[in-house]
Amino acid sequence: MKVLFAGWERAPEWIRRRGAARALVPLLIFVLALALRLFYLWEDSSSPFFSSAGIDSAAYISRASRWMNGSWPGPFAFNQLPLYPIWLAEAARLVGWNLLSLKMIQAALGSASCVLVYFVAKKCFRDFFVAVLAAGMCVANGTFIYFDGQILSANLELFLQCSILLLLLQASERDRLGWWIAAGLGMGLSAINRGGVLLCVPFVLLWIYKLPDWRPLEWRTSLDGRWRRVLPQMGAVLIPILLCVAPVSLHNLRNDIPRSLPRHLHSEIRKLSEPASIGRFLRGDFVSLTSEAAMNFYVGNDFENPGINDPNHPMCFRHTDRASRLSYREEIYSASARHRFLMGRARQRIAEDPWAWLRLMGWKSLELINGAEIPRNSNLYADRSYSAVLSALLWRHVVAFPTGLIIPLGLLGMYSSRADWRRHFLLFCFLVPRSIFMLAFFVVARLRLPVIPILSIFAAHALCHLFRGVREGRRGSLIVPTGLFVLLALLSNLPIVPVHHEHGAYEHVKYGDRLNR
Repeated sequence: MKVLFAGWERAPEWIRRRGAARALVPLLIFVLALALRLFYLWEDSSSPFFSSAGIDSAAYISRASRWMNGSWPGPFAFNQLPLYPIWLAEAARLVGWNLLSLKMIQAALGSASCVLVYFVAKKCFRDFFVAVLAAGMCVANGTFIYFDGQILSANLELFLQCSILLLLLQASERDRLGWWIAAGLGMGLSAINRGGVLLCVPFVLLWIYKLPDWRPLEWRTSLDGRWRRVLPQMGAVLIPILLCVAPVSLHNLRNDIPRSLPRHLHSEIRKLSEPASIGRFLRGDFVSLTSEAAMNFYVGNDFENPGINDPNHPMCFRHTDRASRLSYREEIYSASARHRFLMGRARQRIAEDPWAWLRLMGWKSLELINGAEIPRNSNLYADRSYSAVLSALLWRHVVAFPTGLIIPLGLLGMYSSRADWRRHFLLFCFLVPRSIFMLAFFVVARLRLPVIPILSIFAAHALCHLFRGVREGRRGSLIVPTGLFVLLALLSNLPIVPVHHEHGAYEHVKYGDRLNR
């Protein structure tokens, strides 16, 4: 337990003297976070959109229901990864198909994520105030509260990533194989919830390889000795990831039919598709995770129509449907062939006009560091009209609160803690790949969600650094950080992202469909 509660040298005296009070800090964080989330759910339950859900929410509910009766995933390749529908189905077995009860479970999961951020920050910075402030930013983060109340995989993804960070830090301190295996299992589960975490694996392996160099002298080893030490750790992380991903890939190998295939072609493709075989596996003639990844990459890198990916755009869904059916017009039917076709088309388009694509990447980069939340499933800001909690904790009036402050403060925290970058390298192992993942596909609120806790930790350090500098009279040394923060804050709050305060037409269609049923 000493390791869990390390870094109390800067805590108030009454906390350091009383061991019981230490345990109350994470408990208090959990209780406050849960109270805010439950109050939001109570308010939002009066919204006519509370039960109709958004685009993907309805699909998740349908798949979870069919998982319970054994009719999903069926003879199709996964077009969405299976962990969240399975988790949703198992939660429904406990509480029944009551949306409020399911969202209350997610509220508890989101509150636990805030506690995990507290422990991760404390281990990285060895500073009680940084840990409490980082957790507090997550507790009162309106974006987190909103997604904890949505039937979407973002809530589970955030919890898994915070768990992975804590498990990896614990493994590096304890150096026990069990902790490394647990961290690998967390990454494997996260990979079958959203595949973007797989981009983090090479960075995590690099971190494991460099650990002996960053430890005290007695831990350092020669090059040969280092490999003998780190190979078991790397294996303990990689093997659980492979074991989690393997069933999904095997299912896709056996079922190479895309779910978006028109119904009149189902019988034909069953005749044409090859059975699962070693040859197909060795050729890579299957979709490793999800059959829709290539279509999303194709649409997300369409520099000719960048604004059309906004679900509030009148042509958004027609454009997506047209891209989805592009391969079928070329008589390409299997999921693996369709994946190769769309990826090839996307690469060809980029190669034909690389400068236009680079301009798109530059625009996406501005969106990535912009504080306004970009919708993909439903309009976040529209929900403010049904909740005082969300109105207070999620808004844009000159400043896009809270992300428009967390991002510049987080970047400032990276600058002010640059001397200790080795201690924080694991945070970058998730921050950088997640950002690359968004640039490759879409910069939207639910994809950006996993990077916000990491930025919150650095933002908490920046605030503590500035406060201590003022208190200790080091005002001259704070001129550069303050100027940098002002510049970053201006950049993060440029009005380049449209904020929609009304629910979109697609949300009204879902609501109308529910009323009709």
